[in-house]
Amino acid sequence: MAGQYSHKQFFRRVPNSQLADYFHIKGVDLGIEFSKLKEKDVDTLFDAFTGLSPELQATIEAEFQDVNAMACEGGIAALCDEAGFHKDEAFIDSIATIEGFHAKVMWSFLEKKDYWRGATMFLHADNVSASYWKKRNDLPSVPPNVEDSDIDKLAQSISEFFYSKEGRGKIAR
Repeated sequence: MAGQYSHKQFFRRVPNSQLADYFHIKGVDLGIEFSKLKEKDVDTLFDAFTGLSPELQATIEAEFQDVNAMACEGGIAALCDEAGFHKDEAFIDSIATIEGFHAKVMWSFLEKKDYWRGATMFLHADNVSASYWKKRNDLPSVPPNVEDSDIDKLAQSISEFFYSKEGRGKIAR
């Protein structure tokens, strides 16, 4: 994973053109002209960012932290795996031409939003410590019941459980 998040480090690692695209897509006017901004002029970006409302800053920071967390080899691999699931062979060629993890991930965040959720979930699962997984070796070795009636009974039981215990879902009929 990419390490601890900092606004200035993030602004330093993501190309200004991508930051401009991000703020344009979000409809946020920082009051700066990105085309005239030097590539590593993080102080100007930081000052403009901190001038936004606290609510807007929090929303943007949450997305930037997600991008930062994905900016590593594992994050790129998860994005490529997700692109493979979507049968997008051009994705790997496109992402390979981009320099730097943060730039690759921000490009994916902006251009391939459909891949984002699956890739972040896979990266998180890949980084869960083995000590958190419970191994069950005591289950009987029997063939599964895969008849439609058995599947319906299982669905009904799961629905009833979550509805009665957590008040979510609906009871399947």
